[in-house]
Parts: sequence; structure tokens; C-alpha cells
Amino acid sequence: MPDTNDDQAKALAAALLPHLIASLKTDVLPGLIEDQIGGLKKNTEAVLDELKSKTREKSALENLLEAVDKRDKDNALKSALPDRGNTDKDPVRLTREEARDRRKYLDAQALAAKRGVPFEITDGKAERSAHALDGQTHLKTETTMFIHKDAIRDARTYARLKAQAQDDHLEIQPISDWNDLPEGAVPHD
Repeated sequence: MPDTNDDQAKALAAALLPHLIASLKTDVLPGLIEDQIGGLKKNTEAVLDELKSKTREKSALENLLEAVDKRDKDNALKSALPDRGNTDKDPVRLTREEARDRRKYLDAQALAAKRGVPFEITDGKAERSAHALDGQTHLKTETTMFIHKDAIRDARTYARLKAQAQDDHLEIQPISDWNDLPEGAVPHD
């Protein structure tokens, strides 16, 4: 029998080593390891699936916000110049005084670049379109009376035109510019 602790430890290791090697060769230990790894794998897949789902949701939300931002910017650019260059083919115009406002200048420049039309700075007030109805207060069609914004601002003229439209059983339609008339608006006396 061994006398010292070291000798006793060596004897114990020698006695247990064949049993330890035999247990490693059996399916018990690999099965336990496989179960633990499988659990980790399932948890990892669940976390990755959740992450992918959140990424998709975030991506969809970002795309939606981007679309809303783009629409808002487009609307802001269009409203920056209310009566000038609002059709996609017209050049975008600013007066010299308006061009001094940095925000208006940059918005108009961006709108012109987006539409692919020239950006112009004009002298004095914004140019008016040469329309056959310029200077007129209203236009009657079979069912509608279009009243220009200048006539609406004058209370007496507006009241007269409103009474006339009611007498003729016409719908009243305010209009800011004669170029905004609907395609089928044909004068009728």
C-alpha cells in the first residue's frame, strides 16, 4: 500500500482511468453534450429570427417614414412658390426680393432641379401669365361660375357675383389663377 499522498493519488488515477475512458466512449457523454448544444442552437435561432423580424419591421417603418418625408418635402417645395411654376413644365421663378430669402431660394432651386426645368430670378413682381381671361372677375359655364381670387377679395364684387350665380342656379367655384381652370371649362352666357 502506498505510503504518501502522492502515491495514493497516482494509484487512484490509475484505477479510475480505464473507467473514465470507457465512459467517454459510450453515448452518454456525447448525448449530454449534444443536448446542451442543441438547446443553445434553438435559443440562438429564436433570437436571430426575432432580430430579423425586428429588422424587417424597422426597415418597413424606415421606408414608410422616408416616403412620408419625401412627400412632405415635395409638398413644401410646391407650396414655396404658390402661383408660379407649379406645373411640371414651367420654369420655377422667384423675384429678386424673394430670392434674398435663403430658404425660398434653396427650395425653388431644388424644385427646379427635381423637375428638370430652369430656375429663374425675375425683376419686380412675379410674372403673370398672359391668359385670355386676365383682368376678368369670373367665368360662367353651364353648371359653374368660376370666381377669380381678386374678385373674392372685393366684398361688393363677390356679393354681386354670388347673387348672380344663385339666380342662375350655378355652383360657385373660387379659382386662384385662370391657368388652373379645368380642361372642359367652356364659357357659357
